[in-house]
Amino acid sequence: MDISHRHIDPEIEQYSARRRLSVLFLLFLVYTFSFIDRQILVILAEPIKAEFDLKDWELGFLTGTAFALFYATLGLPIARLADRWHRVNIIVIALTLWSAMTALCAAANNFLQLAAARVGVGIGEAGGSPPAVSLISSYFGREHLSTAMGIYALGPTVGLLLGFIVGGWVNELYGWRAALLTVGIPGIFLAAVVKIAIKEPPRNTGEISENDEFPAISESLLKLFAIKTFRWVNLGVTAGALAVYGFATWMPIYLIREFGFSTGELGT
Repeated sequence: MDISHRHIDPEIEQYSARRRLSVLFLLFLVYTFSFIDRQILVILAEPIKAEFDLKDWELGFLTGTAFALFYATLGLPIARLADRWHRVNIIVIALTLWSAMTALCAAANNFLQLAAARVGVGIGEAGGSPPAVSLISSYFGREHLSTAMGIYALGPTVGLLLGFIVGGWVNELYGWRAALLTVGIPGIFLAAVVKIAIKEPPRNTGEISENDEFPAISESLLKLFAIKTFRWVNLGVTAGALAVYGFATWMPIYLIREFGFSTGELGT
């Protein structure tokens, strides 16, 4: 990716190519960690179920509802905050929170404690992508923004890969609690690196300034859903997500129960 093109936006010129790539790499790592912490409970579901004698609906709540409800509903207000406040700080706080909550899952002694920690993971992860996408748009000009976003969007796939492999084998060797600590604690150190390494850039021309007034969220949503294309795209994405996440959650559990996979084999 040639990000030193002579037509790069004036607001972006102050950043060297190496600095922009380092920022993109760190944000990619943050996104990767979010999916590791989000999905690792799937590969650990059966040993957790066995220890706490859980029912399947409780597993579904832990892997889905406890996380997704807060992740989805807090995304909009945090995105609005990212339009006004220090975006790097939002990411650092969010990453520290969800990483600490993932590690705290390892200390749970019952279903309610584990569910509460998973709620914390969802609240933290809601603060990851909105400020990260905004930062990428500030560091990369129009000519390279799509490529930068494409690299950033690799995070979920890499995170799912690593979460299943690391979680599966660490569980097999040391137990599910060790697996949660293994993926949770490094995120806290990554938050410190992000705080030190990424500087808050000025917002690009055309972005919202500090003096702009915001319409109410409800007003913005009404305007968006008045657009037919927006409604259908959202319906399609929602249907796709229900299928993909449902499959990704229950297929590993099915393979363990019906075919006797170990978590290490399954993760691989």
